[in-house]
Amino acid sequence: MSLQFDFSFEQRTLAESVGKLLQSFPPVNAHPPYAYAPGDVTGRLAAFGLFGEGAEGSPLGCADMVAVALEVGRTVVAAPVAEALAACVALSGANADLAEALAAGKVVAVASSGVLVEAGGRLSGELVVPHAGAAECVVAPIEREGVGSWTLIKASAAEMAPAETMDITAAAARITVRSANEVAELAPGAVSLDDALRLAVLAEIVGAADAALARTVGYISERKQFGKPIGSNQAVKHIAADCAVAVETMKAAVEYAGWALDAAREGGAMVDEARLALQSAASFVGEHGRKVAERCVQMHGGIAFTWDYGLHVPYRRLVFRTATLAGTRTAREALASHLLD
Repeated sequence: MSLQFDFSFEQRTLAESVGKLLQSFPPVNAHPPYAYAPGDVTGRLAAFGLFGEGAEGSPLGCADMVAVALEVGRTVVAAPVAEALAACVALSGANADLAEALAAGKVVAVASSGVLVEAGGRLSGELVVPHAGAAECVVAPIEREGVGSWTLIKASAAEMAPAETMDITAAAARITVRSANEVAELAPGAVSLDDALRLAVLAEIVGAADAALARTVGYISERKQFGKPIGSNQAVKHIAADCAVAVETMKAAVEYAGWALDAAREGGAMVDEARLALQSAASFVGEHGRKVAERCVQMHGGIAFTWDYGLHVPYRRLVFRTATLAGTRTAREALASHLLD
């Protein structure tokens, strides 16, 4: 069976517009402070209409989100854009406070690791949350009587301490919440936040790998040794070709997963297929996104390690995303279980 898929004119236009908007912010090559705050980015995107209007929620679907998240990955900014996109698609209609915060461009942070456990009216556990310090509210995983879900926490109710992560643009914090009264319920959306968040992060990883490869191809085409571009060396050509194959395969995987989740949203027939598509994308992108970034660093040589050149920024984002939200290991375990049943 072959799949003929391409983004629509509207999806391409939306993604290109978001990409141009993100590129208007100064690049971030070193540790903060930066020339802008996370709220400046989300505020501009909200004014653009990306996160919907008022408490009605966003009209974006999963394929729309993939198109936009690819552009988000190509332009690494110090703001939780992928998380906001996922929250829009999965939860903006599930809580009025959250929908209004998203639509207004107020920073909404989503936990990247950890889980809260509620028992006897008390909460325990610790979360690592990128951009938590700038956030008005935090969407966090919670476990009640062994059942996992997501909840909304007012950032003012949480205790925060800085957390060092691989991604220097994340400005992450470790947060704890002591009282169950500080959390608000989130009604389930049409797409689970787990699925939407994983899909957005995978698309962001693919976009970052694609941009790193494009920059590398430009570099090896111009950089000369012994009078010839280093890209004319057959060994370098092979590495670049392998990276290009990996990037195109990753794009196909996340685009199909987005299409399948939208199809499952409209009817029950595609639910199992959508689950498999997302797990397949996670199992492949989680490994090959990082490999592409590592090979791009190798093809650049020493300049890739310098602060000013900036190639370390997408590499750091890729590593952090892969380790926290891509879910590569759980996806492979689920695929193995499916194949062996």
